[in-house]
Amino acid sequence: MRLLIVTSIFSYLIIASTIYAQENAAQDQEKVTYGKRGIIELNGALSVSGNSEDSNSIRFNAGPGFNYFVADNVYIGADLYVGIRRGLVSKYYLYFYSRRYPKTFVDLGLSIPVGFLFRLKDQIYFNLAPEMQFIVADLKHFRAYQNFITSIKFTVSNAVINVGVKHNFFYLTEKKISDVYYSFNLFLGLSVFFNTAVK
Repeated sequence: MRLLIVTSIFSYLIIASTIYAQENAAQDQEKVTYGKRGIIELNGALSVSGNSEDSNSIRFNAGPGFNYFVADNVYIGADLYVGIRRGLVSKYYLYFYSRRYPKTFVDLGLSIPVGFLFRLKDQIYFNLAPEMQFIVADLKHFRAYQNFITSIKFTVSNAVINVGVKHNFFYLTEKKISDVYYSFNLFLGLSVFFNTAVK
């Protein structure tokens, strides 16, 4: 009888420890470290910006996108872009008189960033990303921007809060390179990430 009790207790401990180990292993597999190779990040952002040109004084931007980590802390991505901007345009009368009036423009485009992450501390990262942005301004005119993104990313479980600035110093059009100027774009982004790497 004692042998049966001891055997039963021993068997119970083995089974319990096996189940506990399996649960811990499953939890470890579910844990995903942000910035590791194979991570895909789905994001969305809203932003408000301004610059030194009167015609582009106020701008509201929105768009979904994704980033894929091709190596640890290195990613490439794609972001759709929808921009609504409010500015002043000039209308000429009789070649010598002009009048400025407000107008709303709609822009569509695609951005392709190449980003680098630098871990500052647990769950906090500095993000540095050169970006090419292709825009059809006012649904008529092509422009290409070389942007530079600096931001801080905070991770909470599988979510990312991205706060930063997008900088630009010039742009390309169908005819020429723009005059030197500076524009900035403050943004707040939210995203989720998961691991696509095959284990």
